[in-house]
Amino acid sequence: MTKSIRFIFLTALTYTVYGLYILADTGSIIFPFPLNDLLFLIAVFYFQFVSEKDIATAPTEVSFLNEDLIDETILNQNEENLIELNESEARSLNDQNNNAKLLDDDLIKGNSHFFIYLSLAICGLLRTELFWSFFLDSEQMLELSESTTTDWFSLLYYFTLLILICLLFISKPYSNNKTAALSLTILILITLIYFNLMFLWFIFFISIWFLLRQFKIRSKTMNLWLLLGILNLYMTLSFLLN
Repeated sequence: MTKSIRFIFLTALTYTVYGLYILADTGSIIFPFPLNDLLFLIAVFYFQFVSEKDIATAPTEVSFLNEDLIDETILNQNEENLIELNESEARSLNDQNNNAKLLDDDLIKGNSHFFIYLSLAICGLLRTELFWSFFLDSEQMLELSESTTTDWFSLLYYFTLLILICLLFISKPYSNNKTAALSLTILILITLIYFNLMFLWFIFFISIWFLLRQFKIRSKTMNLWLLLGILNLYMTLSFLLN
């Protein structure tokens, strides 16, 4: 189990234990979903810097045959076999260099995507009145509720989400399947926003995570989509079960 998956598992376990405790105490089950945005912000840093060792590093060196093995090969194989062996070593070296280059590209993309994930997390936090309640008094909170401040942050959140999804799917290698998946994802995203289908967000985020795995779009922060799906699932359950 990688560090990022362990983080998600412990989060789900904590939410479940808290919900069961509230159920035993009050008779109704409520999960601490108001902490979702703050937890996601923490996860962005954790997945980027703490769990980055989860990504396997591609080998950059080739372990060539040692002298004893070469001597044994010379004694037991003819010249044609030696040529084939050298060609095999060359192909192996080329494959490993290609894998290393792909990994470097993925890491660069992951580092650039980090700032977009961070912007998404910050906008998600600023769009909630719970965050502002720690800094504003009751009168100021009333003014905030009557203003469009949180609405603008929500709009910025959805815009950042759209940009992030496009950047993830518009990556090499290009394919018609990825283009079709991106188009369908954007259509679903717009539908969720327009009709305010908050109970379906967890399915959307988990679907993004599944598509990233299917298209092998590797990233240190890929599991953030799974975390978003699970957090939104607990929020949905809190509303549906009460």
